[in-house]
Order: sequence, then structure tokens, then C-alpha cells
Amino acid sequence: MLKLTLPWIWNHPLAKRQRWNAYARYAWWQCRSRLTATSYAMPWVNGSQLVLEPSMQGAKGNLYAGLHEWPDMAFVLHLLRPSDHVLDIGSNVGTYSVLAAAAIGCTVTAAEPTPLALRGLRANITANRLNNRVNVEEACIGCAPGEVHFSTDRGPMNGVVDEHYSGAMRVVPQLALDALPGANEACCWKVDVEGFEAEVLRGAHQSLAGPAVQAVLLEDRSPAVTRLMLDAGFTPCGYDPWDRSLEPKHTASSNQIWIRNLAWAQERLHNAPPFEVLGQSI
Repeated sequence: MLKLTLPWIWNHPLAKRQRWNAYARYAWWQCRSRLTATSYAMPWVNGSQLVLEPSMQGAKGNLYAGLHEWPDMAFVLHLLRPSDHVLDIGSNVGTYSVLAAAAIGCTVTAAEPTPLALRGLRANITANRLNNRVNVEEACIGCAPGEVHFSTDRGPMNGVVDEHYSGAMRVVPQLALDALPGANEACCWKVDVEGFEAEVLRGAHQSLAGPAVQAVLLEDRSPAVTRLMLDAGFTPCGYDPWDRSLEPKHTASSNQIWIRNLAWAQERLHNAPPFEVLGQSI
């Protein structure tokens, strides 16, 4: 893990502006997590807090680098406005929910089926006093209502598995995205469901075709997902937070950003107020 994390911090576009501070935070967390298993509420973006526990994996990158998923998180922070509704599908411990609801002031529908991740999500909702802004659906999101087998031993990589999966799993309820509260009103979706994205989109036919959704962040870059998004009228884009430029292209960052109306998105990004993270204004 050390061989992966230290180069990642060194090369991170935000962390490399203050590398030794980032390494100091990394060293501090390694010492703290060995001495205590208690959670820590780190000061985060625009006065928000992110609750971290030693067992968490990806979320700790926000402590080290400021924004773990750069430039995707910066895109969300520049795009959104307090009046927006956001879908956080596969929310895990709720980092994107915190960014949208606490750092910006949006209303969020967050879907997450696993108990450990739900505990982290609810801790973040409580720490940021977001009970009136974040609605939690304890379900897997797929193409139709029903039940699916879901792994519980892969941390942030948990996802849908078949009934012959050899690790720990549980049966969880599944909902179609179109059935989620506010789905037809949400302007931005973040969908991170470990290869299940095509099934989520197949259950979002009405919402995806509706006028509200303008931006979708998808981890999956499979041909099936690409075709579904292109057929729905979206363009794959890359974002540079430093100059706030949005360019039509396929990217290799954490999520592929898909935009319906480029002019709408560019206007929002250009006119957004800066956000504050780790003493930097971006």
C-alpha cells in the first residue's frame, strides 16, 4: 500500500502544490489509526466535515490530497448550485453527498446497500447536519425492482455478485433509478457501482430521457455504457479545474464526465464561486 499511496500523493494535481504537508497528513493518519480505532471528522471543503475511520480506504485520499478524485470532485463543486438535486448512486460513505449537500447546499438522494458503508454515510450526514438535505435509500440500484446478491467483504469495491460468490455477501433490495425520489428532477448524477453501471442506466430510461439531468459521472467506460449515454444525447468530456475548461473527450480519470448541454455546463463552471479546500481557493 505504501508503494502505491506515496507516488499517488506525489503526482496528485492538488497535493503536489503542498507535497510535504500532504505527506505529513499521511504520516499522521498512519500513526493515529494504529493507536485508536475511533473516527475522525476532518475539516473539508467550504467548512464541511468528512468523517474518516481506519477501516476506510478511498475516502482517506481526501485527507492526504484534499480531493481524492480530481478533477471529478472539482467539477461537481464548480457545477452545482444550492437549488440543485443530485443523485449519488453507490454513495459508499458519502463523499460526493457531502460535497453536494454540505459544501454546496444541494438536495441529495444517496443509494447504498451495504451496512458498513451506510454507517459511514450516516455518520457524515450527522456530522454535517444534513438530515433534511440527504435522503438515503438502503438499496442497490439496477434495471428493475427485486433482490440481488451483494458482496460485503470488498470495502469500497463491494458490488453485485452471483449466488456462487465465495466471499461474504448478503441479499439486498434492488430498485430502478426511475423509482428514486427526485430522480426526474436531479440535474447531476454520480454513479459508481463497480461494473453495474449499464444495469443502472437501463433502469433510468425515463429519467435519462427527461430534461432535468445534464451531467452524469460514470466510472464504467464499457461499450454498453458508452452506447447508452451517446444514444441519450450525452457527450463525454474532460474537465480542467484550474482554468475551468470543459473539453469533449474520453478521459482516464476516476469517472467519465458526460454532459448533455455543453453551453449550459460551461456557463455554470465559468461563473461558479471558488471553493476552499486545504487552504486553497479553486
